[in-house]
Amino acid sequence: MLEALSSLSPDVQLYIQMKRKKKKSAGRKKKSSRRASRKSKSSKVRKMMKLAKSRPKKKSKKKKR
Repeated sequence: MLEALSSLSPDVQLYIQMKRKKKKSAGRKKKSSRRASRKSKSSKVRKMMKLAKSRPKKKSKKKKR
């Protein structure tokens, strides 16, 4: 794998590195990926909707730039 990367142009290598780094630190890690994958997406969405309804709405703050 690494040998194949070295044959590519340096900017491509950098791009791949960046992608890989992003993937590692993307958001919160799932506790058990096996369980998460087994659960259907529709049930997840339904759960989220339920939560959204029960939770009081937050006032949206403007993002600081």
